[in-house]
Amino acid sequence: MSNTYTYQEKATSSPREKYEWERIWFEDTYDKDAKRVLYIGDSISNATFPYAAAASDRKILFNNFATSKALDNPFFYPMVKMFVDQNERIDAIIVNNGLHGWHLTEEEYARYYLDFIRKLKADNPKTPICLVLSTATDESRAYSVRVLPRNEKAVEIAEKEDLGIIDLYSVSVKNKNLLSQDGVHFTSDGYKLFGEEIVRVLEERI
Repeated sequence: MSNTYTYQEKATSSPREKYEWERIWFEDTYDKDAKRVLYIGDSISNATFPYAAAASDRKILFNNFATSKALDNPFFYPMVKMFVDQNERIDAIIVNNGLHGWHLTEEEYARYYLDFIRKLKADNPKTPICLVLSTATDESRAYSVRVLPRNEKAVEIAEKEDLGIIDLYSVSVKNKNLLSQDGVHFTSDGYKLFGEEIVRVLEERI
């Protein structure tokens, strides 16, 4: 996983990372019986969604949009909307975008995140949405201390917009021994725990 997707080595003032990427995945499009969840996120979400499907015994399938784009990137929402519009059915949407866009202050991050969520709600008014709290990183990362404040902003947005919360941050903090050598991504055992927590919350909401 960590060899497949780049991540920002340190906080910079640049609105773009050194490498920018997207991955879009539609899971088992022939299965019309399983619940269908859209997972909008990053490399953590990209690694987690197969484990979440397995944790639900594939009664919940995840279509995944993973990107390095920051929330203020003018192409971020158009890309998300293009992904969302291709889905025949959406039972829930879960969102995590906290480990990118380090050029943004926490206040700017919250403003762009709220704007994004309101657009997403407007385009999907009947669809439950949950915000996924970003996972902890190793303390050696320059931005490690900013993950918790960003998650606090995400919780504020969820409360303001009446959204659910999936707290992967707490799971990651309790299982930091499962961080991979890069200090950002996790081992398969870590992603399995994330998947189980996602399913636990979703089963109460869909």
